[in-house]
Amino acid sequence: MKIILITVNAILFLAFFSLSLRADEPFKCASQYQLHIERDNDFTSFVGRVNLFLTDDTEGFFNIVGTVKTREHSYWLSRSSYFSLSPNETNKVRTIKITKVVKHSIDTTPEDIWSRDILVDSPGVEFHIEIAHLKDNAILVKTINTPHLICAKK
Repeated sequence: MKIILITVNAILFLAFFSLSLRADEPFKCASQYQLHIERDNDFTSFVGRVNLFLTDDTEGFFNIVGTVKTREHSYWLSRSSYFSLSPNETNKVRTIKITKVVKHSIDTTPEDIWSRDILVDSPGVEFHIEIAHLKDNAILVKTINTPHLICAKK
């Protein structure tokens, strides 16, 4: 009887251990994203979609696609931003650094609007981000200077 119980416990342990290893697989999610900033009798508004790819615990990238509007103009936005992640002292908070931004051919958004209003921080500058898993199929992404993003797994 003891051998059977030990065997069953070992099998259960290995099953749960293998499931926890699979939790570190690449995570891909998508979310609607809206942003509205007003300043000096002008505004910047973005309506679009964000696709987030966490390739592992140390890196990932996001694609952002949509329309950017100001009082006088409307633009297409389509960019991919690659980033590195490093753990911080707090479990859910990480340090992130955008390493590269790729502007796609359909993108007409001026660089000043992109860097001032839409991009979280300049490439190469570290900032803090909190990534919390919501059950098995979604994550919550929070930074100090951007809206919260709830991203559902694809």
